[in-house]
Amino acid sequence: MQAAVGGMFALLPAASAAPRLLEPSGKGVLDPGKVDKYVTPLVVPPVMPRAGGGVADHIDHYVIGVRQFQQQVLPSGLPATTVWGYGSISHPRSFHYPAFTVEARAGTPVRVRWKNQLLDRKGRYLPHLLPVDPTLHWANPPGGTSARDSRPGFRSTPGPYAGPVPIVTHLHGGRNSEESDGYTEAWYLPGALDLPAGYAEVGSFYEEFKEKFEDRFGDAWGRGMPCSSTPTRRGPRPSGSTITPWASRG
Repeated sequence: MQAAVGGMFALLPAASAAPRLLEPSGKGVLDPGKVDKYVTPLVVPPVMPRAGGGVADHIDHYVIGVRQFQQQVLPSGLPATTVWGYGSISHPRSFHYPAFTVEARAGTPVRVRWKNQLLDRKGRYLPHLLPVDPTLHWANPPGGTSARDSRPGFRSTPGPYAGPVPIVTHLHGGRNSEESDGYTEAWYLPGALDLPAGYAEVGSFYEEFKEKFEDRFGDAWGRGMPCSSTPTRRGPRPSGSTITPWASRG
């Protein structure tokens, strides 16, 4: 199994030393000169399936998860790529990169329940696909509730973070309030069976936005399943709009 992902990072062994870049090992790395270009048609994402319900409250409901899977991104004949993609959790075949499109209708609110499903088949967390530098200001789940969303200190240079992945899905261009925005520090971990003890499971703004959402819409967030709600305007605009989920903050 090969993955078309990779990276490099800088080590600073001493204050006076110049940065030394680590070269990719070559294992699983493809020669870009041997990848044919402009031979695969661009994907036109299908429509994301809606969840059940919505008739009584006149809201289009979705339950969308993010999972890790293999997909043929490169031209046929080359290895599949390990990707993260969104999909309807009740429609396994809808998971795709780029994700299917959420079609909104003018005057009908859209409510999405998001779920971090970066888990293996046994319910254990999956690490990030790329190296994550834990010395920067970031979500920092290992810091617990007292040191999450901070820049941690280390006595020696640590290796890349290899724990459960915090995500939050950010919305651009919506007429929504802050609790539905996908704020950076409202991240959440997957509901893994092997979450390390002492890790913060949600970001420092998660609980505040959870309460605001429940007060505003009367809809409770589940564990690791925040909601976002977007009204769609009526007026001199197109009759609908589309949103294609691409990436998550974390």
